[in-house]
Order: sequence, then C-alpha cells, then structure tokens
Amino acid sequence: MINIVCALTAEAQPVVDRYKLRPAGDNLPFSLFLGERVRVLVTGVGKPASAAGVGYLFAHSTARRHDGWLNLGVAGHGQRPVGTTCLVTRFLDRASHRSWYPPQIYQWEMPRLELITVDSPETDFPDDRLFDMEGSAFAAACIRWATGELVQSIKVVSDNRETVHRRLGKREVSQLIATSLDDVDSIVTQMLELSDSEHAIHSDPPELAEFLMRWHFTATRQRQLRDLLRRWHALEILASPLSESSACQFPREVLRALSDRLDHTSLRIGPR
Repeated sequence: MINIVCALTAEAQPVVDRYKLRPAGDNLPFSLFLGERVRVLVTGVGKPASAAGVGYLFAHSTARRHDGWLNLGVAGHGQRPVGTTCLVTRFLDRASHRSWYPPQIYQWEMPRLELITVDSPETDFPDDRLFDMEGSAFAAACIRWATGELVQSIKVVSDNRETVHRRLGKREVSQLIATSLDDVDSIVTQMLELSDSEHAIHSDPPELAEFLMRWHFTATRQRQLRDLLRRWHALEILASPLSESSACQFPREVLRALSDRLDHTSLRIGPR
C-alpha cells in the first residue's frame, strides 16, 4: 500500500482519477480516497494540517510501517520552468532548521532538488531549491512510524520569479499534477515493489501461529523461532518445519531441531 498525501483537493483529484479511487465516506476530518494499492489523503495547507492528517491516517487506518508515503503537490522555485517535476532529496524546515533526508534509491530521470518548507508563501525563491508549506511536517510525521526509504516527495513547479505574482487557479494546479502523473507513477510503482518486499521480509512466517499453539514459547524464544522460520523459507526447504519438530516436547527442543536442520542445509547447499 502507498499513501499519497496532498495539501489541496486540486492536487489530489488527478491522482484519484488516475487510480480510480473511491471516497472513504463523509464525516471524516480529512478527505480520504481509497483503492486496492493506493490511498490519497487531502490534509489542507500548512504544516499543522499536514502533520495532523498523517497522524490521523496512521491511527485510523490499516497503515503499516512498511507502507509507502508520498507527499505530492506543487511548489515554487526561482528559475525552473513551471511544470518541472522534481524528486525531493532533502526536507528543510526554515523555522526550526531541522532536516530530513529521504534515501535516494529510486530510478528517476527528472531533477532532484532540496525542499524548503516555509510558514508563509515564498516570493523570493533563493538558490536552486523548491519551496512549499507542508513538506517538512509530512516528513517529520511519517518518519516516526514508517521506513525511511518509503517516505518520499514529488513536487511540481507551479510558480517562479517570473510568474509568482499571478494567481494560480484550481484548474491550473490540477493540470500541472495531471501532466506529471507518468513520472509520479514510476515512483509509485517502485515504492510499491519495495513495500511488498519489506512486508514479506518482516511478516510472520505462515506456520508461526500453529507453533505458538502447540508449544509455549517465551518472548525471547518467539523471536528466535521467527528467525528460524524465516531462514527455513529463505532456503526453500521442501519439508514442513512442523513435521521436523513433531517429536519435540519442549520449545527449546523445537528450536534446536530447526536450527540443526538449517545448519545442515546451509552446509549442504554451499559452494562446491
């Protein structure tokens, strides 16, 4: 699952249309749209709204640590052309001077730029950086619960020094996001692949529940059992780990039996 967080409905609507998402319902504190693999949350403008929206979604949904989180929206820049789509390499909060660095592990052919989050609209745009009003709060909120590689941001340049004084309407904002969706989709696809991989690595092995019903494992031995069962599946041993342990009476015997089989298998499949 990937959670796409936007400040404005105009930013979210092209994504909702692209992935054919449905409204989560009425009487919610935030607008939320749902799909099988993608959710879109509209938080409102500003750092408090962004942080509150992310916190709400973590607390009141099925969001898990290894889900993806993508902040998508428009941003200002000094000289980059309007419509330029950028991947954020650093979130910098101007007020607190705190920074967050999303790991750059994704294939991306468009510009990669730092993002400065400000408390009021920027009109100067110094340096080769993006400016918005939510990014740092999004990063700070997500990184408390999510895997760092799965917290990312894509910004589309909506105004620069030449256009800063014109008023950008909802239709123009939606059009900017819509024209960037192929690039956005490439990151969404990569993040979903990484999310699936992380969930597979960290999820409980399928036999764990039955082991815990048959034998009483302490918390420490449960961790050892999880590790052994994950190794078992990584080595693709055809025999069932339950059958390997069927003659065991005590948890320590189960762990020893599984460990012995794994050690033997590891040695057997080593280099010849």
